[in-house]
Amino acid sequence: MCEGLELEVVAEGIEDYSEAVKLRMLGCGMGQGYHFGRPADGIATLRFLHENYYYDTSATERASA
Repeated sequence: MCEGLELEVVAEGIEDYSEAVKLRMLGCGMGQGYHFGRPADGIATLRFLHENYYYDTSATERASA
C-alpha cells in the first residue's frame, strides 16, 4: 500500500539482527529499535552528533570567499 502512495515504511521495535534482515528482505528500508541503539536524551544526542558529524563551516566559507 505504501508504494502505491509513494510513502516510505519505518519499522519500529527492531530488537535484533534477524528482525532487521527480515524487514529489509520485505522491502522496508528504514527502522528503529534497540538493535540500532538505546534511547538517548537531548544532551547525549547533541554530543553524539557533534563528535561524529560536526564540521567547521567557517573554513568552507573562507575558502570560497
